[in-house]
Formats: sequence, structure tokens, C-alpha cells
Amino acid sequence: MFFFEASWLEENCEEVVKEGWEQGESEGLVKIDQLIGRVAGNLSWWSSNVLWGLEKKRKKTKKDLDAADVNLFQRMVFQKRRCLGSSLVRWRSK
Repeated sequence: MFFFEASWLEENCEEVVKEGWEQGESEGLVKIDQLIGRVAGNLSWWSSNVLWGLEKKRKKTKKDLDAADVNLFQRMVFQKRRCLGSSLVRWRSK
């Protein structure tokens, strides 16, 4: 059974639909349900291999950015502590 996925509207899948339809016609498919089946197969493949690939990349990029934010914060805290430490040493020596 074929289910339309709303995520296909967010991405440009027009070419995938067109190619699936044309492939079906070139294979001699003439019934609408056969052509829709061909398009559905192409869209399913595209979703699994392209959209999920993009989603994995997006998640990895977000994870990398989050890690970079944590590292930046830790460096800032370290620098602040070092600066405060040297200020405290100067204050005590007065």
C-alpha cells in the first residue's frame, strides 16, 4: 500500500515523481495503479537514501555544534578561572 509522506513536499521530489512515471511508461506500464506503484517505489527509495541521509547529516551537524558549544564554554570558564586566580594572587600580595 502506498502512503504519501508530507516530508516529500518539503524537499524537491518533483523530479523523482517525473522519473518514476517515465520509467513506468518506458517499461510498458499503462495502468494508473502500475504507474503510481513505480512512482511510489522511486519515492520510497529516495526517502530512505536521500531524505534519511540528509536527516542523519543534520543530526550529526547539530551534535557537532553542541559539542563545540560545550568546548567553547569550558574554555571560557577555564580562562575566567585563570584570570580570577591571577587577580586573587595579585590582591593577596598587596
